[in-house]
Formats: sequence, C-alpha cells, structure tokens
Amino acid sequence: MSLFKQALKLYETGSNVFVQRIPVRYLKRLYETQQDSSDSGGSTTESDDDAAVVDEDPCVRALQNLDIIFKDCKDKYIDMASSVEAIIQHHKDTKLPGTVLMAWELTFDSRRKQMNDPRLVGLCTCSTFAQTELFSTDPKSMSREDSAKLRPHFGSWLYIDALCSKKAGVGRLLLLNAFQLAIQQKTQGLIALSYSPRKGDVPESKRLFDQLNFEVIIPSAKFTVPRMHGTWFRKSTQEVEIDSMMQSAFAVCTRKGLTPMTAESLMWRCPG
Repeated sequence: MSLFKQALKLYETGSNVFVQRIPVRYLKRLYETQQDSSDSGGSTTESDDDAAVVDEDPCVRALQNLDIIFKDCKDKYIDMASSVEAIIQHHKDTKLPGTVLMAWELTFDSRRKQMNDPRLVGLCTCSTFAQTELFSTDPKSMSREDSAKLRPHFGSWLYIDALCSKKAGVGRLLLLNAFQLAIQQKTQGLIALSYSPRKGDVPESKRLFDQLNFEVIIPSAKFTVPRMHGTWFRKSTQEVEIDSMMQSAFAVCTRKGLTPMTAESLMWRCPG
C-alpha cells in the first residue's frame, strides 16, 4: 500500500497534475455559506464577510462553474454539478462520508518565468455506497435482479457517482486516487457504474475499468429511469497492484533489500 501511494505521486508528477480532496462536510459548509450570502441580500454581516472570502476561493469558483468547465461531459448526460449536489444531500440525509476529488493541471509559463494558475481538468465524486434515489440505486430505479446483486455492497464499499476529465490520463489518475481513498477509508472496495445514456453504446470509461482489472458484476445494468445504461464494476481493496503505466518510474524508485533478511523486500528510494 505504501509503495502504491508513492507510485501514485510519480503518476501525478508525470501528468503535471495534482489531485485535491474536498471532504463533503467541508464542501457542505462552503455551499451553505454561499446560500447565506444570497439570502442576506448583500447586508454587511459576519456571514457576508465569510462569503466574500469564499468567493475568492479558486476551488469554490471552479465548483460554481462545473457546467462550463465540463460542458462536454454534460452534453453526454454526465452532470458533474448535479453529482456534487447529490453527494452533499446524501451526507445531509445519512451523515455518511463523501469526497470530491479535483484534478488540477500545473503548467509553467516560460515567457513570464512563473507557474500559470492551476486549471481544473478532472473531477470525481465519491461516497459510501447506499441504496438511494440520489444515486438511482433505490428499488424503484433498477430491476429487482440488479438490486439484489448490489445489496451486499451497500454501506461497506466506496462508490464513484460521476467522473469526468478533459486531459489524457487524468481519468485514470482520478480512478487510482479513488481506489487509494477506498483503501484509506477501510472499505471493502471501489464500485462504479460505467455509464452510457443510450443502450448499446460502449461507455468511454469501460476501457479504463478493464485496463485497471476491475471485475464486472453486472454486464448490462437494467434501470427503470430514462437514459441509464452501462456496466457495474468493482475492485476489492485487497487487490492492490501497481498500474502498468507507472511500472518504469516504479522500477527507478524501488530496490530490493541489500541483506539476506531484506533481499525479497521492496524499498522506496525516491523523495517521499
């Protein structure tokens, strides 16, 4: 697990992208502060001062503009803004944890000799898996057969509600970070629907799940709600492995022990 975490840092370095975690309890406070500001009508109160600070927050500004930033995904019915709101509402209803993973690209301006402002290039919303209308996992939204197959995962697996990226490799990076989060939260694994709005279409994320050795548990999901199709995947947190795309860098940064007792043990030798 320690080596997986270090290898993931190398992946971020190679992508010029870092992944930021926003816990849902903090995200909820930010949204509530914005709402308080709107309701106050611009009066000079303490909550307005807090809201003014929040408005300067680049994370909040990005979250307020998800429809614009991820327009291509929304055009394909992957609504990141609605997913963030669903994660917040689920936490309000159940107090269960949730997390938004934000992937920021960092680039260097050689002319100005300084870093450019970070650019949001990916987003992934995660929550404790549950039977709820918010995730279209309630009995009214899916077939009885699918509901029975998913039931053992409720409450003990980490669920990806939505994932969108606008740079090559970022979707993979977000998925690996979600898997790391599933391990750290001591869940049984990571579960997700590789989604398509039209029956028969192959979701763009399906190839990614296949490449990372996720297990298919429902090949063709049956929903009663419109524009819901796809394949259900899962990966147990017991199946920690180094992504094939990180193997070369991983080889540079690890070595076997130099004594008979450590000869079969891998050790990290790059900056932590």
